[in-house]
Amino acid sequence: MPARRAAPLWPPRDGDHMLVSGAQMAALETELFDSGLPVEALMEKAALAVSRRLLASHGAVL
Repeated sequence: MPARRAAPLWPPRDGDHMLVSGAQMAALETELFDSGLPVEALMEKAALAVSRRLLASHGAVL
């Protein structure tokens, strides 16, 4: 079995990554949905981001 690389705990702090509270996330989601983004589209984007992160940190073998 190939050795696995250690994944960083958090992404780097930059303009592409935000750390928000639960209340802040709820407010952001409300704004997104009120602007017309379907819930399903946000969930798809989240799932894609998670799968990319897993592939980057663990490769294709999970």
